[in-house]
Amino acid sequence: MYKAFIEPDLQTAHIKIINKFNPFTGFQSPTYILKSTRSVTAEQIKTILSEEYKETKEETYDIYLLPPAEDPEACQSYLRMRNRDGKYNLMFEEWVTDSPFIISPRITFEVSVRLLGGLMALGYTIAAILKRSSHIFCDDRVSIKTDWLEQLNRHYVQVLRAVLLVLQSRIPSIFPLFDMDEHCLFVL
Repeated sequence: MYKAFIEPDLQTAHIKIINKFNPFTGFQSPTYILKSTRSVTAEQIKTILSEEYKETKEETYDIYLLPPAEDPEACQSYLRMRNRDGKYNLMFEEWVTDSPFIISPRITFEVSVRLLGGLMALGYTIAAILKRSSHIFCDDRVSIKTDWLEQLNRHYVQVLRAVLLVLQSRIPSIFPLFDMDEHCLFVL
């Protein structure tokens, strides 16, 4: 398939990402995320975790790029570039919904900031920049993250785990954090 479809396009591609990254590892070792808009406090989260939990804070900026000649009202193919601690990642994801679940495989490439400049030189424009402030609590089995999207003035709480069975076994203690009408399970 590579020889038939990808290699011929490399001759005329505007952007080439050369990386040893295996884009299919996201399918092979997914992260399961339970997400809700319910407001929770740090104290509520701490009661769920073991005593050896770790707590960190981080800020990320998601830059949404509109492709050239696309209508911003109808565009479904924005590129998302994430800036965290001065490192840039180009992110691709596809959402498949089966209510109340969302399956969202994600492929991420670490790139140079020069790629952003190159995309803008090709006619991409910045449609939005969203600042995300996160407060992360993790123990040896699960991570719980509260996010605040500044421009949208929205709060989220997320429970992340690499093994679904562990997440399911923790749901009775995590359940009070979520309105079950509002949650979704993301598979990334």
